[in-house]
Amino acid sequence: MLAGIACAFAGLCYAELASWIIGWDLILEYSLSSSTVAVGWSAYAVTLLGEMGINIPARLAGAPGTRMLLADGTSVTAFFNLPAVIICLAVTALLVRGIRESSRVNTIIVILKVAVLAIFTAVGMRYANGANLHPFIPPNAGQFGSFGWSGILRGAGIIFFAYIGFDAVSTASQETKNPGRNVPIGILVSLAVCTVVYIAVGLVTTAITGVVVAIASGLFPVTVLGLLVSMGTLLAFAIVCTGVLILRKTAPDTARPFRTPGIPWVPIIGTLICLYLMTGLPLPTWIRLFVWLAVGLTIYFTYGRVRAAAVRDQAMADAA
Repeated sequence: MLAGIACAFAGLCYAELASWIIGWDLILEYSLSSSTVAVGWSAYAVTLLGEMGINIPARLAGAPGTRMLLADGTSVTAFFNLPAVIICLAVTALLVRGIRESSRVNTIIVILKVAVLAIFTAVGMRYANGANLHPFIPPNAGQFGSFGWSGILRGAGIIFFAYIGFDAVSTASQETKNPGRNVPIGILVSLAVCTVVYIAVGLVTTAITGVVVAIASGLFPVTVLGLLVSMGTLLAFAIVCTGVLILRKTAPDTARPFRTPGIPWVPIIGTLICLYLMTGLPLPTWIRLFVWLAVGLTIYFTYGRVRAAAVRDQAMADAA
């Protein structure tokens, strides 16, 4: 419920900032969320295949250093999660093949997933035991995040991963350009060349991202990935809420098809809740987030900012 409340406030702000993007943080959110799902899928796949008599070597079914328990009670140390890598590359190949194919497969998977969840809920209700809810909040075990209210805080931060998805709509707005309507006829040929180059680079980049996601799923355990995705998502939501508040002051006359209600309280509360949930996540996750942001800022100041200025200057020169 705590994570859902945070999403409700952030969702209102996302609706206003649908044409904006906080790219680097969203890359963290979406790419590593794919790795997280791939690692979880790997565990299910290995178990299912084992029941069918197809045994995947334990050393190839976990992140490096993970202790894998064998059927005879012994354990081995894994060094790579091969099934997770394979599913990432398979999905990447499907996306590269085309939007129609990937859309059909996605529809089928969603139908199956919803059906499985519905069956699980219907069957599982018969086994619900109210005694399992007492005590509703177990007492703290003596350290932060281990049961008690601090455990709820950490749990809400971790489960935030399950809420990812509604904010994806904002990232699709950048694909709605129609250059032929807005650009003078004299540079149509130039636009055509740029479009071809852009598509080529995009396809190569759809491939690169898939490989990076596959590598991450093969090298990191699901706990590390899930925590980092939740941290990145919470930061993205906090930035969006803060951005709405700032833009209402700095650009009050900007056209807004949707206006976040309850200004300034909705974005303020959304920001504070997200930051509060972030405080419940472990210190190593904070360190990984700062490393990610440091890499992103380095890329921006060494390439992105300079490149953006050059493009802006060229656009001004063309307009003149």
